[in-house]
Amino acid sequence: MFSVPFSRTGRGWHPLVKPSYLLRVIACLVLLVFHIVLRGEALLSPATIWLPITGILWPHLALYLSAKSADGKAQECCNMHVDCALVALTCITTPNLFYWSATFSILVLANSLYVGSYPLLLKNTLIFVATVAAGRSLSGQVEPLNLSAPAGAVLTAFLCFYMGFLSRMSYKMAHQLIHLNKRVHALSITDRLTGCFNRLYLEEKLPTELRRSQRIGYSLAAIFADIDHFKQINDRYGHAGGDAVLRQFIARVEDTIRTGVDWVARYGGEEFVIVLPNTSPEQALVVAERIRLKIADTPFLWEDQPIEVTCSFGVAATGNRPPPQREESTHQDLLAAADASAYEAKRMGRNRCVLGSR
Repeated sequence: MFSVPFSRTGRGWHPLVKPSYLLRVIACLVLLVFHIVLRGEALLSPATIWLPITGILWPHLALYLSAKSADGKAQECCNMHVDCALVALTCITTPNLFYWSATFSILVLANSLYVGSYPLLLKNTLIFVATVAAGRSLSGQVEPLNLSAPAGAVLTAFLCFYMGFLSRMSYKMAHQLIHLNKRVHALSITDRLTGCFNRLYLEEKLPTELRRSQRIGYSLAAIFADIDHFKQINDRYGHAGGDAVLRQFIARVEDTIRTGVDWVARYGGEEFVIVLPNTSPEQALVVAERIRLKIADTPFLWEDQPIEVTCSFGVAATGNRPPPQREESTHQDLLAAADASAYEAKRMGRNRCVLGSR
């Protein structure tokens, strides 16, 4: 009689489908056992014959409806409407189990808040009240509570099981949400083709790196890398060959820079920015030259074809002056200086590194 939202995906059911189905089955079976123990032969009376039939069929029917629905969550909310109506009818037709049924009603309404927030809670509350009102007008007054000690113990055990189960689901869903948020964030800042950071990450991270360098007083260097004649590579080897060059270029860059300290982001097309924290202009020039040689000395490979690749590098850095003496600059200034140096390297014949002034 309790449920959680789920929907079908390309890989099958949502992981919460089976727990939802299992909990409905257990709830209905426990309710049937209570009826058998406390009502005996009265279980088969015309007034309550629908209870065992519903308890056996409803969980499976709810699972079938949700599985066939195009919107699993919407169908599950409809299933919860039926849950509330069945609990309300149970309160009316089984007065000896009024405490048990009322407890079920509180849990199913609380689950409405957990599943669909306040709108679903309001709808289910109205359904429950309307069903109780209609049922009381037909069945008369509800008799006093008559619940034995063993029945109360079973009721308490079931409530503990349900709350533990619900808490476990909440815990897993919270951790799944945290994991998915981290994954979405990682995807949003990663260039899909090369696997390095993208321009969004560059625009977010570089100002932070710059503020840190200005606060502490160390130099921050940026290398603007532009692959030479990349259009000719695309024209000769196709876009697949060009993509392979970009991926291998990033692999060689990441193999050269410091892991966990330096990082590289794709600026656009065949242009990349390599950020080197706590690196002087001269040191950054050495790193750029090392990357240039690693790219130019060994041809790239695509479908067993060697591809000669060269790259022009522009280097700029903020300097290494103490914070009080430093002129404040922006990350756009740093990028503009590195870009201008890369343009100068191309003007001078490409396949070279040029250190700009900052």
